[in-house]
Amino acid sequence: MPGRSIRFSGGKPSLVPRSAQDLDILGPMGRSIVICGFLAAAILFLPTTSAIAGTSLKELFTDPTDGAFDMSKFIKSRTGFVPILVPITEPAVGYGAAGALVFFHRREGESTPDPEPAGEGRMIPPSLTAVGGFATENGSWGVFGGHRGVWQGDRFRYLGGIGYASLQLAFYGTGPLTSSISREFEIQTVPFVQDIAVRIPGSDFFAGLRYAFVVADVTFKPGRDIPGVTDRDWKWDSKIGGLIPYLEYDSLDNFFTPSRGIHAKVSLAFFDEIFGGDFDYRELHAKAIGYWPVLPTVVVGLRADGQFVAGHAPFYALPFVQLEGIPAMRYQGTDVVVLETEERWMVTKRWGLVGFAGIGKAADGLENLHDADTVWNAGGGFRYLTAREFGLQMGIDVARGPEQWAIYVVFGNSWF
Repeated sequence: MPGRSIRFSGGKPSLVPRSAQDLDILGPMGRSIVICGFLAAAILFLPTTSAIAGTSLKELFTDPTDGAFDMSKFIKSRTGFVPILVPITEPAVGYGAAGALVFFHRREGESTPDPEPAGEGRMIPPSLTAVGGFATENGSWGVFGGHRGVWQGDRFRYLGGIGYASLQLAFYGTGPLTSSISREFEIQTVPFVQDIAVRIPGSDFFAGLRYAFVVADVTFKPGRDIPGVTDRDWKWDSKIGGLIPYLEYDSLDNFFTPSRGIHAKVSLAFFDEIFGGDFDYRELHAKAIGYWPVLPTVVVGLRADGQFVAGHAPFYALPFVQLEGIPAMRYQGTDVVVLETEERWMVTKRWGLVGFAGIGKAADGLENLHDADTVWNAGGGFRYLTAREFGLQMGIDVARGPEQWAIYVVFGNSWF
């Protein structure tokens, strides 16, 4: 039956008629409104399998070099399917948990997944297949499944997945219209993605192509007026689909917790009806993350991120400021820029401290970015070297944004 949807044209939100055949997609949202569920995919490398036959639990979780707790031997002993359970602490959806069953694929000729020794090269990411689900305290939940493949010595990288999520979120408007007034809404979504990348011979560059398709049913709940949303309860469904070619550079020294190197990616997304969606728009996304060891025990990191949308995009596919301490979709617009720094000091070989701070802006139109409010975050936390042979650190961050405090459980790093 006919419905209504929010689109953006020339930086202004508007309600336009739509037919029952309309569709919308969430592909380019990164860690967007499906962040709570698909954060699990980023940390599916923490197995919880049984001990090796003949090895005691103490031996399995003790590093013989220093006698400290360590998961390297445990990770190397993983075989077949591995269950995991991880916390969710995203402020937009509240506390919760994600669980998954993961299958680690051994590379051809590999007897154990030994990492390359530190200083002798970069670790090749593992290939894995996973199915799982998540739930949070505000009633959000979902299920997902996918495969991440790394083939021929990291010459080819593949990512494919599908899921379903029912999320309880809030919309604050966009750009200068963003305020403390928000409207709660529920989005039921089915995201689907296929991604393939090929290493450019003799380099750290990858050329890739992604197809993203998302079905979304949105229901706004009664509440106060915000631009583009009336005060009554109304519902609509939509789809978006697009092709996203990209160029990626990856010289990071470690897949889990980098201490040196750069990861950069530039993509230009083409969302159009010919790809199965209802919306026609383009999105340029450029981001870069760098790590530099300024002292033997101190690493400085810098992250820069810019997303720019042109055309008719649904409100839920618009980029937003992504900083710890700021809920997902809190500061949103057609054009978003973020700059953040992180300092990591390993006080001992096992324990370290982290401090971070960042700023971001969101506006409707590049010409409005200069006058848009600058939002910020700051915080700190600790890290523990959980798997020495893999360079994997874990810890907890406490962050403050403009309106609230937030706690995050960090696996590997907090940026990807």
